[in-house]
Amino acid sequence: MTPNTGRRQQSLSLADAIAKVCTAAKTIELRENVKPHERNRIKEAFEMLIKPLAPDAMDGKKKDLEYDQLLRRLNKSGDAQLVMVCIVGLGRSALLSLREKVKLHLAEEMKSCRDKWDTQTIQSVARECWTEGHITPFIANHKSDKNSFLKYGFAY
Repeated sequence: MTPNTGRRQQSLSLADAIAKVCTAAKTIELRENVKPHERNRIKEAFEMLIKPLAPDAMDGKKKDLEYDQLLRRLNKSGDAQLVMVCIVGLGRSALLSLREKVKLHLAEEMKSCRDKWDTQTIQSVARECWTEGHITPFIANHKSDKNSFLKYGFAY
């Protein structure tokens, strides 16, 4: 047996990444919450989404810029719920280690299993994480959730 030291972790395929994210969504659904360390990672990701993208401020931080762009792509495609389940299911390191092709297609391909990660429970947990410490309202991009956000008093 040879030790793994110095070897880079293999990148996930698109199918494997989707499976991990869907498994995380199911876990959140069953738990009806996220663990404290997951909540912290989610809040950090949401904080990046709230702040305007400033590439000049990230000079020398290619990974931060790449992560920021990936989070924005996920948010644009599937709102905060998709960002949250990707953070829990994959984490920052795995997201960054994905091949470019997988990064480019992940958000779009996740739409095919939207029923697994865009549930009332996951929306509620995402809303909690989003609003903890933030004034910015939690807003959904797709019209199907308009009424659920209005009933909680959030602007649409």
